[in-house]
Order: sequence, then C-alpha cells, then structure tokens
Amino acid sequence: MRDDVDPLVPWWFRPSTARRKPKSGSSLAALSRARDALTMKLLATDLRGKTVMSDEGLMLGRLRNITTDEKTGDLTDVLVEPGEDVDPRLFRRDQRGYLVFPFENVRSVRDVIVVSTVNATY
Repeated sequence: MRDDVDPLVPWWFRPSTARRKPKSGSSLAALSRARDALTMKLLATDLRGKTVMSDEGLMLGRLRNITTDEKTGDLTDVLVEPGEDVDPRLFRRDQRGYLVFPFENVRSVRDVIVVSTVNATY
C-alpha cells in the first residue's frame, strides 16, 4: 500500500490518483462494506406500502408518500393511509385524508416504519 493513502478513507473518497478498490478478502474491504451498511440508501418505492406504527405500538396504516421541500430537497412529511382501527381525527391530515407526520418523527425503518406521534396531532 502507498504511504500517502489513508487506509481508513474509503476508496471512492480518495483522489483519482490514489483510488484503488480493495481486494475482496482484505480487512480494508470489510471496513468498506461496514461503512456502506451504515449509510444504506433506501428508495421511496421500496418504502411505499410499508406498515407504519407509532412508537407506542399503535398500528397507524400504510405509507403512501414522502414529501420534500422543493428548494432544499429535504424530506418534510410522511403521508400515511390510515388503518381501519385508527381515528384519523386524532392526527393532522392532508386534503386526501392521509395522516401527516413530520419526517423528523420517523424513528426507525425496518420491516415496519416507526414514527413518534408526539407533536403530530391535529
């Protein structure tokens, strides 16, 4: 390995002259895979239709859409189609009747999406 290449910097962040993909069996490759896992990317199409639960365990419904700020590109709201057991009057809603939760309230995205219902009421 070259002396001017920091082994902790992923190969895709290095200048093009120092860019070298690690061998698949090396510990550097394992570190690179671990960093990739920490910065996992999700597509909105993969999330649409996922079950949404509150952090208190209430089944809220299914994710329908995620809104963004057009100027900054920041994610702003999560739109949830309410489930049958949810009283939609308890939460903020949009014109289509979807429950609206600020994106900051998303706590976890795994098999289900967990959102905090604090400050999400109507």
